[in-house]
Amino acid sequence: MSRRLQEPDSHGNTTPTGQNLLPSHDTTDHATISSMARPKLSITVDPDLLKVVDAYVAVHDGLDRSKVIEQALAFWTAAQQDSAMERQFAAEDAPVGEEASWRSIRRSAASMRLGRR
Repeated sequence: MSRRLQEPDSHGNTTPTGQNLLPSHDTTDHATISSMARPKLSITVDPDLLKVVDAYVAVHDGLDRSKVIEQALAFWTAAQQDSAMERQFAAEDAPVGEEASWRSIRRSAASMRLGRR
């Protein structure tokens, strides 16, 4: 599957036609991360996808394949956390007795605050 690259946009981003590889907002400064010991990783990727990453890196000073992949993993991790929170909040019922426990804590805190015991 071959993808044509567009001309760089006003931010210098070059993406495959009809796709956004990375968001247009500013990237994280990796100066601190770069100074830490980072484990090496060997992965296998689609050659066309790698061409897109290489084209993106070619027009963005300070980026390399590792930083693009690290950013992609950070986005994936954030998406996983969002999904986990959505599942947690979508749960129909709180654990048995939790609402009653919180009600008791609120009443006790209010009584102490108002000087009643």
